[in-house]
Amino acid sequence: MALKLRPTGLGAGIDKDRQGYTVYSGGWDVGRIYEVRGGPEHLRWFWEKRSMRLGRLAGVLVAVLSVILAGSAAICGEWTRWQDANVAARIEQDGADLVVMCDTRAGRALHPESRGLILMFFREPRANWQKGAQLDVMTITDDGGRWDGPPSHGAAIEPTRVMIQNGATWELWVMGKAKTSFTISAGDYTRTFRAENLRKAVEPVLHECGDHW
Repeated sequence: MALKLRPTGLGAGIDKDRQGYTVYSGGWDVGRIYEVRGGPEHLRWFWEKRSMRLGRLAGVLVAVLSVILAGSAAICGEWTRWQDANVAARIEQDGADLVVMCDTRAGRALHPESRGLILMFFREPRANWQKGAQLDVMTITDDGGRWDGPPSHGAAIEPTRVMIQNGATWELWVMGKAKTSFTISAGDYTRTFRAENLRKAVEPVLHECGDHW
């Protein structure tokens, strides 16, 4: 089915000169394509899909859990990387964890060298999200930096775990700018993680997806 683009008409304040389009398929709003300022040129245009089927989410979760179990001996509070069935990086501290992985089956980013999509999984043990709940996700560096687009979208795949697909690349880009730490928020919950060794650990994930810092 053909896709149709309609201008979003952001048109106010700092968004006045930013181009953006809502994407429709068969009359349904399936996502947005919009211009993001302040980032690398090859990521100037961002494609935000509205959702992923929960069955697909469950499949991705199984893959991620296998990665987490494989890395269960990692030192708490440090970024680690490995390549098994997936190329991924993870940090765990105080019962929470953050996993970054490349999924070459989920689609492609807009830039021509893309080989997959960056996915991010955030586990917050205090949370009790309803499966399928849509959450705003935002990352802020230790010096207050963040990207200038709207919050990323996350979907709860377990009561304590959310997957960030739409916007994960940009949240990761912000994390890479942190000097010592960054804070990620999902809905009403926030968690601060160390940034030390993040860029080194995540580099193979980006390479697998045809991307780079």
